[in-house]
Amino acid sequence: MRKLFGTTAAAGFAVALLAAASAQAQTAQPEAVKATEQAHSETNERSKCGSHPRDQWLSVIAITEKATAQGYTVLGVEDDDGCYDVSSRDASGKKIDIKFNPVTGDIVKIENESD
Repeated sequence: MRKLFGTTAAAGFAVALLAAASAQAQTAQPEAVKATEQAHSETNERSKCGSHPRDQWLSVIAITEKATAQGYTVLGVEDDDGCYDVSSRDASGKKIDIKFNPVTGDIVKIENESD
């Protein structure tokens, strides 16, 4: 009888360990999915911007004019992974980060920034 109780307790302990491991895996899964989605998003941005020679890029002034024509107040323009990264504010004063394809001037991504 004692041996049976020990085996039952060991089995119960094993089930508890499996349940804990499963819960931990489920918690970690959204982080892994989030990281994968972020990597895919970054790859997608790069593919939308391409890797064009600098002499094919629009000027910073042209990108500034495109952003301004769309209602943004441009705070700064930088090169970021083959895209133009424009820090700006929208009409309501919210800080916005806009990525532009440097050759076509198309918007690749718009992000709200926290001040």
